[in-house]
Amino acid sequence: MKPRLLKIGVIVGVAVFVIALLAGGGYWYWGSQKSTEERAEEHYRRALALQNEGELERAISEYTKVLNIDRTFIEAYSNRGVARMDLGKYDKAVEDFSNAILQNPVVPYFYYNRGLAFERAGALDFALLDYLDAVDIDPTYREAFYGLGNVYLQYGDYQRAVWNFDNALRLEPENPDAYFGRAEGYFGLERYEQAIDDYSKALQLESQLPEAYTGRGVAYIEAGQPELAIADFENALLWRPDSVAAYYHRARAYQRLNQLEQAITDYSVVIERDPNFVGAYHGRGMSYVQAGLPEQALPDFEESIRIDDTYGPTFAARAIAYTLLGKDDEAEQDVDKAEELGHDRSRIEADIAHIKDQRQ
Repeated sequence: MKPRLLKIGVIVGVAVFVIALLAGGGYWYWGSQKSTEERAEEHYRRALALQNEGELERAISEYTKVLNIDRTFIEAYSNRGVARMDLGKYDKAVEDFSNAILQNPVVPYFYYNRGLAFERAGALDFALLDYLDAVDIDPTYREAFYGLGNVYLQYGDYQRAVWNFDNALRLEPENPDAYFGRAEGYFGLERYEQAIDDYSKALQLESQLPEAYTGRGVAYIEAGQPELAIADFENALLWRPDSVAAYYHRARAYQRLNQLEQAITDYSVVIERDPNFVGAYHGRGMSYVQAGLPEQALPDFEESIRIDDTYGPTFAARAIAYTLLGKDDEAEQDVDKAEELGHDRSRIEADIAHIKDQRQ
């Protein structure tokens, strides 16, 4: 979700005329204070126009001029914080939103914006507290519920994520991002059919969401329907041709469908684009094994292990390849290593026994 900008006059009492009685003068003096306020508002309008045009550094400079004139100009703090956040200056953004909160601690979107800055900076605990404060002040603040859902997704607390996206959708039923977020929560809970429904709703509202196509495709694979996944990955690649995730999961779908040549081609694209993608080496190696080419699989398994020697499934897969090649001693060593890394030894040994039976 986007942070919120403020226009002049949103918060009552921010910019007021101050009547000054000059000491010893015996009369009211208006001109200087009025001129100061007008100068501040002139800089503010200029800053807001620059910000809307995407000239963020110049906008920040103008907001700073406002605050040099009037340290209580709360909208300038808030909007400068938004500009700084959009430039990735999260610490400075947090500082600005905090100044706004100090001046008016009951404005929910100050907390929301600060929470968003904390979230983008990876400070999820602080983001969570700010989003909670925002919905405590305004229980109808849908963006804050959406923010809470995203934080809980990142925590892996999928049940709470779903609950917060439920609230966001109750307040804004046509929000594709909230449907996508809830779909991610359902996926984490392994409720794949509900995830597919929500990915589909997101795509009905916004057809150009490559992440939703990819997510639904993966959900189809996990639900045992890889044949339905291929079209989703193709749509994801239509909107985002450089998506490594879409190529990788399309390879998985092809592999499940035993369309091994296509799987190997897609895994190869992934490896070309991300040479450290362990899962792609593992998947391509397994595709070679399924295609009856265990010798070609070994270099992929070895590269996977070189990158990450704690990934047990690759040792298990290499044990199968070694067995197919008659290298039983090497296979036994890999079975031991896979078990050490938490892989189910009995399952590997059952597969190996089946291969040995077929040798005879």
